This record gives sequence, structure tokens and C-alpha cells, in this order.
Amino acid sequence: MYIRLVISALALALALPAHAAPVALVRDYTYRASENDSKVSARKAALQQLQALAIEEVGVQVQASLDSTERLDGETFSRTVQNNIQSFAQALTRTRILEEQWDGEHFFLKAEIEVDPDGLGKQLRGLQKGTSTDPCAAKAAEYQTLGKKLPGAQRTAELLALSLSVPFDYDCHRWQYDLAPALIRGQHPLPGYRDYLFAQSKSVRPEETELVLPLAIDAALRQSELSATEWQQVVEGLARVRPTYLPRSLAPLSNHTRSQKADARPAPGHRQPAERLAEQIEQLLSLAGAGRLATPPMSRGELAHELYRIIRHNQPLLAAELLAREAPTISRPDLLLKDVAEAFLRSTPLEPEGGHGKALDRLLTRIDHDWQGLQRQPLQDVHQLLRSLDARNEAGTQQIIDRHRTLFANTLTTYPHVDALTRDRLFIRYQLPGSTACTPAKCARQLFSDEGAFEASVLLLAHGAQAGSQQAEVVRKLERLRVQRTGYRRIETKANLITFLTRHGRADAQTVALMIQLLGDLDDGDFPRQSRQALVAFYPGSLDALLQAFPSQERLVQQRILEVLGEMPADARIQAFLRGLAGETPHLRFAIEDALAAQVGKS
Repeated sequence: MYIRLVISALALALALPAHAAPVALVRDYTYRASENDSKVSARKAALQQLQALAIEEVGVQVQASLDSTERLDGETFSRTVQNNIQSFAQALTRTRILEEQWDGEHFFLKAEIEVDPDGLGKQLRGLQKGTSTDPCAAKAAEYQTLGKKLPGAQRTAELLALSLSVPFDYDCHRWQYDLAPALIRGQHPLPGYRDYLFAQSKSVRPEETELVLPLAIDAALRQSELSATEWQQVVEGLARVRPTYLPRSLAPLSNHTRSQKADARPAPGHRQPAERLAEQIEQLLSLAGAGRLATPPMSRGELAHELYRIIRHNQPLLAAELLAREAPTISRPDLLLKDVAEAFLRSTPLEPEGGHGKALDRLLTRIDHDWQGLQRQPLQDVHQLLRSLDARNEAGTQQIIDRHRTLFANTLTTYPHVDALTRDRLFIRYQLPGSTACTPAKCARQLFSDEGAFEASVLLLAHGAQAGSQQAEVVRKLERLRVQRTGYRRIETKANLITFLTRHGRADAQTVALMIQLLGDLDDGDFPRQSRQALVAFYPGSLDALLQAFPSQERLVQQRILEVLGEMPADARIQAFLRGLAGETPHLRFAIEDALAAQVGKS
């Protein structure tokens, strides 16, 4: 716990007489709450610290009246007061609250506190002589002593007996919260401990229920499934905890349920079936829908949100089914989008009709429907999802994007961290509404601008077959690039245009002749390989031109033409041509043999 102290204190000016009257101090203190604190626990902590400071202040004067052997130095005295506040509190005769404020994070408390110096001196002497009767300190000391023993069944039995002898109390027996996890995870039997923990979850203060209940569930499920009585106690306990801390009690239910992950290893200890967890989830959702879960009540949508986050790792199928069903009720769908998208993208291939696909689809529908009313528009998450789908380039990609074209279009228009080229490419490729990107004809004209050629080549690829009518312009630009040696992103532009022709071009004479010329290209890119792929894609329209061009080409280009012929579908003309070359071109013997073997192998 982190404490920030704000205190204004005046030193006591006079030494205390032998039988001093109570000393009244007005002091203030600001307590910074931890994530485990409620308003009640924060107020209690602030008051306890304020009282401790008053005791320390008066104690400085009280110690002056003690023998030197009974005195404690400042740091030791302060630590003694903190560790034995229950005993020293007996020296407080009155505490009157003057002012208090709570903002959810800090509790400010101002009070008038009366301290009995005689009673304080008595407590100090008792501690020094070992006669203090503080039960909290005594049990804590016993716990420390047992903790020093060698591990084993005997020590476990003694620690168990100690735990069963006192209730859970964060103020008095805080050590119980350290001991419980160690006992639960140990290897030795714990007779009676399971029942004890459930009983304690009912009897402790509400703010401690959220600490004890997870321990009780964990201890029980390590042995067997929850009984009907225990489950009822769980439900009653969950009704008392704060919504923020509800996941702490729900996590053991998932942790002790059989994993649904494909690569999950068998886990030690008991594991309840996933069907049982599904039943528990349904009951909890019903309770939340009726306003009977957590204090203040948690809505069904809020619970569904938390349950998804808890079970998505160990029970991904159950989590997907839950979200697909409860997506309409979830109040903050934007907070779940990243996790759901990652789960969907992990499948190979993508399965839009699978559990995660349906969950993602319904979550995107919610986000699209509530876009203007969302507390946080998940622009980055939607944009990242679109980019990931685009990178996968699978059948399932188009299906997801088609269902949510307006959402993706709005995101690309609004998201400030997407560059113009990427935005226009995605608008074109997936035909999103509201595109301001160039048309195929305009993109083709931009190929001949000094700065826009690369961007135009990217966008023509995005247009795909719709830009097929611009083939002549693409070929004309490629002919220029073949002889140019400088230019903005010249290599990438050249590669994009060859790819465009391979995918969407026709085998006309001008295009085929250019591809044959590029077989001998010595530029930095891998253009001979690209042009070889284009010529194979143009089959059978490119075959005659290849056979006719072969004799007039230099040896390197001839070798690459042979590779193209070998990659083409089985063709009697190709095989006859290759056999005819066998005796005429001995320098290409191995290339001819490889191409002929490839052709015959396809017959």
C-alpha cells in the first residue's frame, strides 16, 4: 500500500507531569487508496494512521519520563506503534472527526484526538517487558516462528491449526492472506480448510469477501467440483463484492476448467469440464441481468465483458460463443475489439463462420451501430484489423470486409495515422464507399508524372482487372523504365507494372515482345523471373512469339526462354521444339533436358 502523508503538527512544548491529563491534538491526514480499498477501508486506514501519528507525537514526551533502558529511538518507536496499533489504541480516550473528504483515490481526514499519556506509558512498559496482551501481535509472532521451521507435513499441520484458530481479518491477522495461498498450493492434506474458507467468505467484511472468496474457490476446485452448497455460497459472495474485483473471484473458475486450446498440455490436479463452466456463466449472467451480482450491481453486458477477458485464453471456444451471443449487451465493445480480432486472425485459414469469426462480426456490427456514442472510437484497432486482413489476402478477408464496408471506410477517412497511398489502395481494393482515389484511367495517366508513377502503379494493382483496359499505357511506361536508369522508386514501379500485366494483362504482340526483352534485363530487380512468370501466364498466346524469337536471342535469354517453355502446361509443339534443339545447341544441352523433362512429366 502506498501512503502519502500530509500532516501539520506542533511539538509539545512542556514535559508531562507524573499524572498527566489527556492531551488533545488536532491533526489531519491524507490517505491514498490502493486498488483493494473501498471508501470504508480507506477511511479506516486514514483514521488508524492519524491515531498512530498522534500516539507517536505524545509518545515522544512519554518516553522522556521512562528509564533510559525502556526508551526506544525514534524509528524503532514509530515501527513499534505501527505494528501494535491495537494495543496502543487503548491509550486513546476520544476521537472526534472534524472533516472528511473522499474523491475515489484519496481520503482526507481531520480529527481531534485525545491521548492518555499514562495509558500510553503503561503500554510502552508492557511491550518492553513482554507483558503486552495484544492478540494480533501474538498470532503474528506465532506465524513468524512456524514459518522458520523446515517445510513438511508437520509444519503444514501446525500452520493449518494456526489459521483455523483465528478469523480472516486484514487489520489484525493480515498474515492469513500470505499463508492461505501457500497452504492451498502445497502438497499436504488440509482437513477442514475448504469449509473454513467458505465460512470465512461469508463472515468477513464485504471488502474482505473479495479477498477470501477467490481463495475458497481455488482451494475447492483443486480437489473436486464445487458442491451445490459451495456454489450457492460463491453466488452469495459475488453479490457482495465490488464490480472492479469480481474478476478476481471468477478467474479460479476458468483456471480450474479443462483447457480448450489445441496445444494445451494435460494440467495437474482436478479440472471441471467446460460444460460446467458454461452452466456457471449462464447462471451468473442471469443474476447480473436481474441486478443481483456485485455491489453496486454489475450489468449483464459488463459481466459478459469481464468473463470474455477471463476465459479467452484457456477456453477460447467458450469465449467466442459467449461474445457472439452477448455482443449486443456489452457496453464497451471498443475495449474488446483488439483481443477478439487477434483471436480470429490466429486461425488458419480464416473462418468467418467460426466462433471467433461470428464474435468479431457481431462486435464490429455493434461498433459500427454505436460509432458516434462510443466513449473511445477504436480507430487504431479497426485500422489494424483491416491491415491484417489485407495482409492475409484470403477468401475470408473479403467476407469480413464486405460486411462492414462503411465502418472500414469511416476509419480510413478519420484515422490520422494512415498515409494517403495506403488509404487509397484499400479504398480501391475493397471497393469501400466514399473513395477519392484515382480511377483506372487517371492512374494510368499519372504513370507518366515525375513524382506520381510509383503511387499510380500501386493503385493500378489495387484496381486489378477493372484496370485491364489501361494495358497499353502500362506497357508504354514499362518500355521507358527498361531504358531509364534513374527515377523516384523506379525499381518498385517497374516490378508493380510487370505484376499487373501478369495478373490482368492480355497476350498481345507488344506485351509479349516486351516480356521477352525483360528476360535479359540486368536491372537491380528480379525482373527476368517476373517476366518469365508473365510469359507462362500468357500461355498459349505467348508460345508462338517465344518459339520465333528463340534463334535470334543471346545465350542467356535463350536459356530463360527454355525455362519458360518447361514451366508452361504440357504441349506437343513445345516438346517437338525442344527435341529439335537437342543436336543443334550443345551449349544449352542441360537447359533443354530440364525443360523437356518438365514437359514430359506433365503429359
